[in-house]
Amino acid sequence: VAQLLDAGLFPCSFTEPKSAIAFSVLRRFEILHVESKVPAFDFYGALRRTSDNAFTVDVPDMFDNFIRSSRWWGVLNAQKRAGQAHGIDGFLTHRPKGNTILYCPSCPEPGFNMDNKLLKLPPDLRHLNQQRETIDGNFHCTKSTKNSDPNDYSLYQGSGFSPLTPTSKPISTTTPRERVRGLLR
Repeated sequence: VAQLLDAGLFPCSFTEPKSAIAFSVLRRFEILHVESKVPAFDFYGALRRTSDNAFTVDVPDMFDNFIRSSRWWGVLNAQKRAGQAHGIDGFLTHRPKGNTILYCPSCPEPGFNMDNKLLKLPPDLRHLNQQRETIDGNFHCTKSTKNSDPNDYSLYQGSGFSPLTPTSKPISTTTPRERVRGLLR
């Protein structure tokens, strides 16, 4: 595995690697997927055509390997970008350990990037110290919900926005429509 990584190749398996994907291919897919919303299936189809445009059926099907590798690539990049690969937990002790969430550097965090005196502002100025934490600023989380593959699991192991085990409880057992109907009766 180390020899493949040194050569700029990402192994499709960490136990017995028989194939690998070039870092440049994974980088290109990551950029195209984020910027142009290119699905993995379409990107892989383009790779097959690049390999052999006349006889794409002769190109070995490695789509599952590509998906697995691109998911691991994304997790490793998130850990690197969040500083986990560099031991950031030792410096930012007020944040959860192993966290891969990128925090806004200009948003006020008491005890970290703002003076504690600012916590005692008069009520009419408290709006200056707002800290907003949102999981989905672009409202795209609902588009990511997948119920089709029961074997699909998170590689982040609770270090991202979603916890490892669900900790939230339902607010109510009735739907909003049922509550409104109850009020109108």
